[in-house]
Amino acid sequence: MTNVTVNNVTVNNDTVTNDTVTNDTVTNPSETAPPMAATPMDKGIRRRDFFKALAAGSSIVALAACADTPEKLIPYMLPPDNVEFSPGNPLEYATTCTECAAACGMVIRTREGRAIKAEGNPDHPLNQGSLCIRGQATLQTHYNPARISSAMRKVSGTWSETDWEATEQLIANTIAAVQDKSQVVLVTGNAQGTRAKFLDAWLSAIGASPKVVLDPLATANLVAANDRTFHRAEVPEYRLEQADLLLNFGAEFLEGWLNQVENQRRFTAMHAMDDASGRKGHFVHVGPHQSLTGSNADEWIGVKPGSEPFLLMALAREVLTKSRPRLNSSEQNALKNYLEGYTIERAASETGVSRDRLQTLANAVRKAKSPLALAGGNALATEDGTRAQVAVNVLNYLTGAIGKTVIFGATQEQPNAARMDDLVALGERIARGEVKVLILDGVNPGYVLPLATKMAAGLQITHTTVSLSSNWDDSTRSADIVLPSRSGLERWGDAFPRKGVASLQQPVMAPVFPVKAAEDTLMGIAAKLQLDAFAQTPTYRDYLRAAWRIVQTDTGQGGDFESFWRGALQRGGVFQQVTYSSTVRLDPAALDKAPVAAKLAGEGLA
Repeated sequence: MTNVTVNNVTVNNDTVTNDTVTNDTVTNPSETAPPMAATPMDKGIRRRDFFKALAAGSSIVALAACADTPEKLIPYMLPPDNVEFSPGNPLEYATTCTECAAACGMVIRTREGRAIKAEGNPDHPLNQGSLCIRGQATLQTHYNPARISSAMRKVSGTWSETDWEATEQLIANTIAAVQDKSQVVLVTGNAQGTRAKFLDAWLSAIGASPKVVLDPLATANLVAANDRTFHRAEVPEYRLEQADLLLNFGAEFLEGWLNQVENQRRFTAMHAMDDASGRKGHFVHVGPHQSLTGSNADEWIGVKPGSEPFLLMALAREVLTKSRPRLNSSEQNALKNYLEGYTIERAASETGVSRDRLQTLANAVRKAKSPLALAGGNALATEDGTRAQVAVNVLNYLTGAIGKTVIFGATQEQPNAARMDDLVALGERIARGEVKVLILDGVNPGYVLPLATKMAAGLQITHTTVSLSSNWDDSTRSADIVLPSRSGLERWGDAFPRKGVASLQQPVMAPVFPVKAAEDTLMGIAAKLQLDAFAQTPTYRDYLRAAWRIVQTDTGQGGDFESFWRGALQRGGVFQQVTYSSTVRLDPAALDKAPVAAKLAGEGLA
């Protein structure tokens, strides 16, 4: 065994921890890799001394001499063999972006064991080498100097560092002391892929309440409406590039709705001039304000806030009565009753838009060969949001978009996020003292949720609040214990964003701070509770590898598992060409209640 001292950190050359892959080599970034060394500027060198050093000729000696405290520069005479290291040569690792739920493929470039640049993975079928601004900012999250670097505990209102293992034991003892284990609640912002099953297994082993997924950009109403309308509880694929008329009711698809990178690529194709016909797709944005997405529209129809459903219903009625789409008798009767009374005149009165302009829009919808209607944002962010999405589904069904520009069967994975009424119910449970242990897994409910949920106030009265966040956000400051997690570039994970796409996430460098991934922290607590659920997989990497043995079988990949695993790491996952199409029929029972205008209220309104 050989030990090497670098920057006062001893690295054990025989220690092997995390697997990562670049090109054809499997290597292991060390858990104990040297941290970024402090620069002479950090040590208090004076500006005048710095310029003197530059003029001296031997800058290294001069810098050391003029610093307040002499330091020794220890070069990599013998670099550690448990870190992939090639001085001056950048190495790249394929992984999955965790900045949002889209799960785009990423390639992280590293030098001397440090991540320096993020780009899109060209082999990933969703983003195809592109990466949005949030993905590009991954390194800012990773190297954020405000990250919490150790276990913390608040005693009498004062935070202090504490031992990690002792803190895990404290949490385990607190959970064990709760007689009704349903009073243990975990709120998470990441419930994708294998992680969702892991959290379910962890909570089930304890006997705790089911996980609560908090995602402000979630698509809960969209999934619920699809289930109600077509009995397909999924997010379909929206083929924007095939639409000749795109009608958007508040969905910020160029900013954060579903996979914005894929949406941008498809919108560019839809909105580009066709050389053969000399025409391009027409984009109409309907909403009370002009978002970044709306600013790219050919036409903006400014409507009163909450009045979008009336226009949707009026357009659907125009198509039903004047275009006479092919429908069976039950559908015909149900739609006629559903749309009764929603005239263009009523829509003009409710939206504040002239009748002539709305009639022109209705005529364009009827004449379009391949129209597509989308909805999101404020149009769905109401108690009646599911009904509004049902109206969108009805319009797409009548115009023939279902099966052409709206494709079911892709089974896009989206977090099964809690609806607002679920979050209000949780806030009420906390207020009644029915939550003894609240675990916040990378979420900030005290900030993102409205005051009506009582969540911010509830964080102050919960018996024990544990935060696994790496930042001092509002909710973390209200917690009692903090066990910060690693960043997305330091941990393991996966995602299955669409049929045929299985993305892997791997650590691309050693941790910047001596902390655990949230999953390993939960496993540590489970071990201290003497639970057998994870006895065969003591680390989350082991748990993930076990899950990917099933992926190997499901994707029909032959050979031994280790070869399959290395290949998946090299490519960033398993990507297969699959075809999917699903014929759906409208369920007339979904048309029992029509949407109504949203009631706007709250502390943020004048």
